[in-house]
Amino acid sequence: MVKKQINIMMDTLVKRPGQSPELGDLSKMLKSQIKNLNGKVPAGHYVTIKPIEFSLFASAAIEMWERAIHSFLISAATYRISPIWSSVSGYYSSHYCVRGLAHLLGYFQIYKPSFKVQMKVENGKFNCYYLQKKSSDGEHRFYWKTVKKSMEFENNNFFTENIETSSESDVAHRSVANYYDHINIFPQFTPLDKDELISRIERISKLPLDSVPIPKKEDFPDVNKVQLIAYCRIIIFRNYLDEILQNDNQYWKSHRNPSWCREYIDFQKTNSSIGDSISNIIGSIK
Repeated sequence: MVKKQINIMMDTLVKRPGQSPELGDLSKMLKSQIKNLNGKVPAGHYVTIKPIEFSLFASAAIEMWERAIHSFLISAATYRISPIWSSVSGYYSSHYCVRGLAHLLGYFQIYKPSFKVQMKVENGKFNCYYLQKKSSDGEHRFYWKTVKKSMEFENNNFFTENIETSSESDVAHRSVANYYDHINIFPQFTPLDKDELISRIERISKLPLDSVPIPKKEDFPDVNKVQLIAYCRIIIFRNYLDEILQNDNQYWKSHRNPSWCREYIDFQKTNSSIGDSISNIIGSIK
């Protein structure tokens, strides 16, 4: 059912007329549907949106995935000159990947007014259900929990609920960089050149993957684990859409190998070098 909905979502994207989506289009569209409700919605409230509006979930998901790749490149490029910033940008690479998956699954969170939205295809109609946010529904918590609790990823150990109180979690490791004092890690500032960056990414792709590399707070800055887990999640997103769409969606075909990173990331090479290890750890995706 989920994969069928994603297929329909991606199909609306291919058929989308006119210009590409602009900054904040999905959020603006979802807000506009409830602008007359004064910030409160009745239980079970939903609105039916148009196919062109539904397509925004798909384009937002893919843009998030590309943002994940971009953040990964920044992390790889700064690992030597700033392990602190490399850890933070590596974390955001993972977060953007998780958020992209949540959008693919039909979820979106509105900041103001505070709502979470679940998109469902029902009897050929595109229905958006609005739910009031809880105090625990922070940006990161909501998306990570949503993906982990989905039928598609509940058994995938590369995804967690990302609980900050657990020392072994992406967000706990990142929080050291964000909130702790006296870290005192300031290496000599010598930026990587292009060849060194390519070599670094190639090395990441070949790091041992005997278990899921979730970073631990006490090991900060564990840049290798942060980058490796981000890389794996980027690959899982790509493989997931490939499996669903079966090379039959022109929009995805034009975005699955972004032109701006082809010199640095060879996804086919990456799949062959760590893809088997991923499969051994998580099994086949549903």
